[in-house]
Amino acid sequence: MAIAPDTVADLTTARAVIADLQAALGRAEQENTLLRQKLDILCHKLFGKKSEGVSDAQLRLAFAQLAEELKPRDEPTEMDTGERPGPQHRRPSKPTGRRPLPLSLPRQRVEIDVPEADKRCACGTTKTRIGEAVSEKLDYVPASVRVIETVRPKYACPRCHDGVTQAPAPPQAVERSLATEGLLAYVVVSK
Repeated sequence: MAIAPDTVADLTTARAVIADLQAALGRAEQENTLLRQKLDILCHKLFGKKSEGVSDAQLRLAFAQLAEELKPRDEPTEMDTGERPGPQHRRPSKPTGRRPLPLSLPRQRVEIDVPEADKRCACGTTKTRIGEAVSEKLDYVPASVRVIETVRPKYACPRCHDGVTQAPAPPQAVERSLATEGLLAYVVVSK
């Protein structure tokens, strides 16, 4: 009922106007409370504490450590190659260690071979390929994930059994990790 208060002539109409105004005031207060709650939630989302916030100092430190680890060294360092154990040592008990990466992921095979000179034995015979060491690393290509298999063939002399020759493992950004430099950079930047 929209009656102007100055045009009310009798007491019954005045009470009806007052009741309408009180109901409108109650609805306006409820709406005001609801809007304030929504505003508080929105302000908290925009300006509140972030649970996984990373400061600029932390990012600089992470990149400095990564750059230090990737510097060339005078002497080679022994790193975990991430090689999978062969089927010769399978135990029926509960498996331990890392689970293999899913076979459904796309794979890229990188073969690191020894130089041709190292394929010749001291006795003059050409060494034959007897196996290979395969390690898997998880890599990130923007908007996709793939597995890079690094293959390092093993060679041995069939005649004199002098020893096994194998190319050294490539350096890694983080020792004993399945992550490549690309995946680590993505994780640091996306935090």
